[in-house]
Amino acid sequence: MAAPAVYRTEDEFLAYLCGFKALVYIIGYNKQQYENLDEAVDKVSSTLHATLNVKYGKGAWAVIYGGDPLDAAKPDIALLVDRLRREHGMTLIAVQAEYVDQNWGGVGSHVDAVYYYPTEFREDGAVAWGGFSPDRNPVGTTRVLLDVVPRSDGAPLTYWLAAGGGAIGKDELVAARDRGLPINALPAAARYPAEAEAPLGPCWELWGTLSGDPDDELPPFKRATAPA
Repeated sequence: MAAPAVYRTEDEFLAYLCGFKALVYIIGYNKQQYENLDEAVDKVSSTLHATLNVKYGKGAWAVIYGGDPLDAAKPDIALLVDRLRREHGMTLIAVQAEYVDQNWGGVGSHVDAVYYYPTEFREDGAVAWGGFSPDRNPVGTTRVLLDVVPRSDGAPLTYWLAAGGGAIGKDELVAARDRGLPINALPAAARYPAEAEAPLGPCWELWGTLSGDPDDELPPFKRATAPA
């Protein structure tokens, strides 16, 4: 595989994104992994073919994820998006901390492009890969997708799609909803669920509590509102 295109500044990355008509940020399982990856890939690909392909055209939009490393033995979000790229021709973009480039040799060659943002750290010194700080400010990849991309002139609309996903993914969906971004969630069982009584994960449980109108032009995505 060819090495991915690398972007190291916000301006360069945003200029690259402006070459697409839309983006979709895919949330999924990491350590929890997928119980049935084939089923998850089918659900995600059929949803995106029926929505973004129809509205924008094949190749005119791109998939973004957090840049997790690819391991064939672990059916997680990295394998899911890799298969979307290989089997369905979707452009794949990683958004990852500079720490990965500086200490681990960078993201894998399974992505088409990567943006390395300045590494952020939590209070205990650990890398803040994503999610939210104790005062509920987005950090890491989550910050880039919520605060950098949507507020940039000319940047394409970002859709948020959860295929399974854990507690951080749930918080990301809530934040995207609160910002008026179109969101969607698909049921996908975890191989190692965080809670045995919730094998489909908290994103799917959240989806069942939301009300709101389907996106005017692209259902089943919703511009959802909080529970009544």
